[in-house]
Amino acid sequence: MKYMRLALTAAFILTGCTGPVQTADRGPAAKMVVDASGYAYDPADRSCDGFPRLMVETMPGTCLGMVIPKHQEFKMLRTMLSVPGTQDMLLVDMGGWAPNNGVIYLLHTTGGLYDVTAIKTHLNMPHGFRLGSDGYYYIGETHQISRFHYLKGQITDWQLVFRYPDRDKGYMHPLMQFAFDPVSHDILINSGAPSDHCYNKPEFDSRCPETDMKGFAGLFQIPGSRLADIPPQGIFNYVQAAVGLRNSMALVIHESGTVIQGENGRDFSELEEPYEEINVINVIGDAAKMTPEGPEHPRDLQALNFGWPYCYDNFATSPEWLYPENQNSPMAQKFTTPLKCKLTAGEIDAIDQSDGTGNYHPPHALIPPHAAPLHADYYRGQMFPSLKGKLLMTWHGYQPTGHRLVAYPVDGKGRPVVTRDPAELAKATYSFDQPSGCAIRKSFAPREGMFQHAAYTEVISHWNEVKGVRPQGAPVSFTEAPDGSLWIAEDRKNNTVLRLARSDSAGYHEDCTHPQADLPDPRIELLAWRRVMNENPASAALYAKVQSGLISKYCIGCHGDMKADDINKNDKYANLDFLMKNQFVKAHDIPGSKMNSAIIHNGEYPAMPPGEKQFFGTKEGEDITRNLQDWIASLPTDIEARYKKFTIPVTTSLRAQPKSAKKCGAYQAKDVVYVDPRPETTLPDGSFTWYRTYLLPNDSRLFMGPDACPYPTDGVFYIPVKR
Repeated sequence: MKYMRLALTAAFILTGCTGPVQTADRGPAAKMVVDASGYAYDPADRSCDGFPRLMVETMPGTCLGMVIPKHQEFKMLRTMLSVPGTQDMLLVDMGGWAPNNGVIYLLHTTGGLYDVTAIKTHLNMPHGFRLGSDGYYYIGETHQISRFHYLKGQITDWQLVFRYPDRDKGYMHPLMQFAFDPVSHDILINSGAPSDHCYNKPEFDSRCPETDMKGFAGLFQIPGSRLADIPPQGIFNYVQAAVGLRNSMALVIHESGTVIQGENGRDFSELEEPYEEINVINVIGDAAKMTPEGPEHPRDLQALNFGWPYCYDNFATSPEWLYPENQNSPMAQKFTTPLKCKLTAGEIDAIDQSDGTGNYHPPHALIPPHAAPLHADYYRGQMFPSLKGKLLMTWHGYQPTGHRLVAYPVDGKGRPVVTRDPAELAKATYSFDQPSGCAIRKSFAPREGMFQHAAYTEVISHWNEVKGVRPQGAPVSFTEAPDGSLWIAEDRKNNTVLRLARSDSAGYHEDCTHPQADLPDPRIELLAWRRVMNENPASAALYAKVQSGLISKYCIGCHGDMKADDINKNDKYANLDFLMKNQFVKAHDIPGSKMNSAIIHNGEYPAMPPGEKQFFGTKEGEDITRNLQDWIASLPTDIEARYKKFTIPVTTSLRAQPKSAKKCGAYQAKDVVYVDPRPETTLPDGSFTWYRTYLLPNDSRLFMGPDACPYPTDGVFYIPVKR
């Protein structure tokens, strides 16, 4: 199969853009389009070192160019490698989360443009991709690593290298990532954890069973000497080099032999917890002594333990092991903390000065919450002198800290440079994107604090979605081209290949000089709308009529299920979440509500429902329209006044109702919380006042187990606040 590079399957004339953007003058001949992925650019533009320049902010003296826009064959791009001696690239597409849809593409240049050709298909969710010192390309599928030779568009000598232990269908982190030790040529392989945090496993007792299972939640090590003579069935024994690692997607080994791991942390629902990690791993498994034959090597019990699932951030204990109230859970019949998470600086230094075995080893540095590091490597090229030798890392995350490429200065062993100076720690901040288009700065404030910090710079930033300008960035990986430029693969709806290059004139900058408000988590607003329905029976009854008479009957199908999964996709308010999240209705503003305009056929939006489903002008249509308009008119216009963000000063218990004796959870001191500040919703009670507080489902501050409080559909709990 062969495809042309700039085939824009869905392009539209760019009539305007939103957000605080500054664009360079492209001249009168510029013809801007918005391609299928949402990027706006001029396809004829070559100002970004030969490629169309995108409106994404990069470090000074650089620009981001479009190499291959969203392609009809691309499904879920992952990793990419430059073919030595050429300007070609090999590109891995995972093919989605279904098995055996993965592809390796050849990107072949002809006169500066790139053709796309599939040269290997039916791979099982491939991700990791490296060129070994032996001249083989190594490719990691979910269950194995294979290798091959590549020459002039052809793959030859395909060979199985290593096969994972069995993975069941529910395995949560199946993607293969690996790295070569440049000194010993050993392979270090990610073995992702089977679950998010293990606690929901039925066999749970006093420990997470996944930490005692062979080959999970850590790193494997295979000696490079084994690669010279691989048996037909592949290598299947290994040393466990590190444990307590949830998912080691950003994995790289420095020329000194230092292993750097970027950890994807637990999926707390809070936007500001937990932080991701950079771990420095001193591999101590004796891979050289591993015999060529025999069963899988047993777990190396002396491997360093990096905390999963017991510890997170620096010193915080996972809530399942923190709250005594969870002792009665059948999943935790014995309440123990298998690891001591809260360490002093002296205890950390003692671990560093020994082999550290048997102890929890805190991260070398913290990455902002939910940034989702997916790829890391050291820059060795000449195009960007300011990046020479630095550790580069993609932050892929969906959340406001993600969609960035960052650079860390490193020491002689390749470790990000850290400081323990209290004044510097107090000043440490990170970027947090806002819907307005400009990020704000937030302080590094992990639970239980931090003892050291690694500063970094943003190589690519301001990659949040701005309609008509760009989609939200989704950088998975990058590779360094022979000229020193950085090629970046994106997944999600973008599925593009981009190129960061040097340029003194094509750089893009957004005017973000004005202070931005620290906006709340948008999911809290959805909870507030749910609360409106729960406390206003008349409005709830109208909404039920809109849901059954309009949404379920005429909208679902053409518009998917019209359910947002931010709170609960299976409860009665999932359609409500969708309408509010996507601004289909505007409170108390019938003319300004898109859904109303569509069904009354006023021409502002396409007439809905389409085709034979039309009810416009019928008795049924009149009833549907009246119910919708009455519901919109009943909605309050003060929704933003119904929740406010606070930092709570002291530890405070949570209740399902004011004055209830039963505790549902607890806020810890300095937690960021959302409360309803309106006086009419508070309840005085002696020296205390009860306030409504909003929590998302599965918030880590809520107790678990059979005696836990049922989660309310609107997420409202109550806290006592001393007057």
